[in-house]
Amino acid sequence: MVVTLSAARLGAFDLAVGNLLGSNLFNALVLAWDDLLYPGALFHQAGESHLGAVLVALAMYGVLLVGMSYQALRKLAVLSWDTLALLALYLVGLFWLYALR
Repeated sequence: MVVTLSAARLGAFDLAVGNLLGSNLFNALVLAWDDLLYPGALFHQAGESHLGAVLVALAMYGVLLVGMSYQALRKLAVLSWDTLALLALYLVGLFWLYALR
């Protein structure tokens, strides 16, 4: 958090976003290792809302990585397709989690 806020204060927004993305992807990697080392299936112990959140997060990671792999040539207003897809996935996940509670 400190590194992200410090980078944003210095104007290094790429560093701030990279720090957030790297931290989240590392946490997903730790969860994958936990699943491998857990006796049985770890995700069977989790509730439906947790699995929904993980599924939406993985989909958002995928969109983000695809969006970072190339530069969008056309934009809708000031947003590219990957930004709109991330926003849509976030809203779908939010409504999904609200419906599962």
